[in-house]
Amino acid sequence: MFTANNIIEFSKQFSTQQACYQYLANCKWKNGYTCKKCDNTNYCKGQKPYSRRCTRCKYDESPTAGTLFHKLKFPIQKAFYKAIKAMEQDPDCLLTGQVEVDEFRVGGSEEGRQGRSKGKKREVVLAIKTSDYGIHKAYAQVINGAGTKELRPFFERYIAAQACIKTAGWPGYSPLKASYPFSKQYPSKKGKSLQLTPRYILMFKAWLRGIHHSVKHLQVYLCEYNYRFNMIKQKKVIFHDLITKMVKAEPIAIPELMRAA
Repeated sequence: MFTANNIIEFSKQFSTQQACYQYLANCKWKNGYTCKKCDNTNYCKGQKPYSRRCTRCKYDESPTAGTLFHKLKFPIQKAFYKAIKAMEQDPDCLLTGQVEVDEFRVGGSEEGRQGRSKGKKREVVLAIKTSDYGIHKAYAQVINGAGTKELRPFFERYIAAQACIKTAGWPGYSPLKASYPFSKQYPSKKGKSLQLTPRYILMFKAWLRGIHHSVKHLQVYLCEYNYRFNMIKQKKVIFHDLITKMVKAEPIAIPELMRAA
């Protein structure tokens, strides 16, 4: 497992194509080999580096087959650097305990636009798990509006029904109380009703301005930032976790990738 967290160590370990393919093979078949065609568990060396050939049906499978690296058109080393697609908000478990939820907008200021009139700005809903020690985990999603119809799918995907949820007084949250009985709303007070979401929003916007300078692929950027934040206590395994996700993920075409962005 690659456990360093700097570019020098990264370059040393993945200095060749062979080293990258070997790492992918180890991740892909960590729990053993099973042929995708006939379920046989015995294999021999395949045609390509670190590929495996089934001893029964002769199906030859490469380390990249059936993963996000499938039919790669550029060097595998470059792909390792471009691993951002695997930074999906895939919650290992729903947010529980104390949770704050709020919406915010991303984009430049527009003359004559005030309050909840968003204009050309992109709207985002954010949920964070909190404690006396700060923020533990965060998820965010671009939404087309802040009505209950748009908010409910986000709640269902990321927040446990028994969580103690704190939101602002926006009416869009009110119908959700039937499904989330420990949810409470507080008057807005110009963004001061919630304690930690404003801090997280400021950190994200500062990072966005400094790194990406635009909101063109906002959902991708949200996923990247939240992934890094949620993995902050596991810095040394962040790359290994990333590659493992990419190996397990299904191949995705470029048009589909751009639509998701």
